[in-house]
Amino acid sequence: MCEIITKSKFIKNDLALSTITRYNHFNMAKIVRNPKIMVGKPTIEGTRITVELILNLVEHGQTIPAIMDDYDLTEDQVKAAIRYAKRGVEKNYPAQTAVAHEIFAGRKHR
Repeated sequence: MCEIITKSKFIKNDLALSTITRYNHFNMAKIVRNPKIMVGKPTIEGTRITVELILNLVEHGQTIPAIMDDYDLTEDQVKAAIRYAKRGVEKNYPAQTAVAHEIFAGRKHR
């Protein structure tokens, strides 16, 4: 289960001055979007480390333990960043496991 909490501050004409959104996956580390921190990019709560940075590190071969050591993070924080990105992809491109299974099942083994 994913808990999403949004807090907004409003001015007289009901325009949001700032919106802070927290994403808490399974009561683990939280991912936060705040326009005052890293231009609103999703970050690990309490840090200025963006989800984008974590993904770039993984893309270039960094392991989770190495990221934990280099950036003084917990395993839950690193995995929360990866999970946040995964959920973003799943939201835009829902899983089609039945179709993928049919395609795989129809292949001939080499």
